[in-house]
Amino acid sequence: MDDIHEPRQDESPVRDDDLQIVVTRAAQVWDRAVVNDWLWGANSYLDGARPIDVLYLRGPAEVLEALDVAESGGFA
Repeated sequence: MDDIHEPRQDESPVRDDDLQIVVTRAAQVWDRAVVNDWLWGANSYLDGARPIDVLYLRGPAEVLEALDVAESGGFA
């Protein structure tokens, strides 16, 4: 994984459609009430980074990977 402090190459702000994709996918894994806590909490798959920060800095790919891992019973 790249350094959490390296910004995305394409743009900095989280695009609304990226956030919507992540929130929709997370809601397939957990109840919607849990999604916000997951987005703003430390994530072990993301080396302790918050999914919202990784989404902001590097886009949705790693965050979606973390959701896949969580769904399969891996890191939360």
